[in-house]
Amino acid sequence: MATTTTLKMQFALENAKSSTLSLKDPKDNLTMTEVSDVAETMLTKEFLIVGGSPIAYLNDAYIETVTRNELE
Repeated sequence: MATTTTLKMQFALENAKSSTLSLKDPKDNLTMTEVSDVAETMLTKEFLIVGGSPIAYLNDAYIETVTRNELE
């Protein structure tokens, strides 16, 4: 059995579409404030451009935990 955790950051784009950035193994006890601060830096520096459209704002962020159970 293997468990993975992934930080999912969902961004609204300036072209009214959306995009999700997935980062594996986020640090323990990560807060929404920390994620928002990073997202704001990404926005001001135009770090993420998808299909020619920069991000407009962070729409949602969460940690996804997936457990994989191998069949025998």
